Amino acid sequence: MIDVHRARIESMTASNTVSTVHQRLRDEYGLAVGITSFLPWGGSQIGHAGIAAFATALVGTIDSALTIDALFETDRQVIQTGRIRGAVRASGATFDIPEVHTWTIRNDKAVAAHFAYETPTLVESIGRTI
Repeated sequence: MIDVHRARIESMTASNTVSTVHQRLRDEYGLAVGITSFLPWGGSQIGHAGIAAFATALVGTIDSALTIDALFETDRQVIQTGRIRGAVRASGATFDIPEVHTWTIRNDKAVAAHFAYETPTLVESIGRTI
């Protein structure tokens, strides 16, 4: 079962355009997304409008790529660990940091996701402070 989730997560995180991020996430039964509020795309986002706001802020701030190192399935969650690498659009500052995604699965669909990054480094890269 984990391979199905790997393919799905890779597909959902493969693109870095507002339209493709929004399209891939919006079909997930009103997916709820949570991210630290220190980031411009952070906070809790729910449903289509929330996912659109998340995708717009994310793609407007950074150009990034995710590398998946491992996936673990537990109860109704898939935990994904890896690295996010990229650059800040406004400054060109680069980053390469560890990250963890926690996906809550119901009926083989993601219904919630929490994205955790090595926050201090990413926040500093985008020119903010904690």
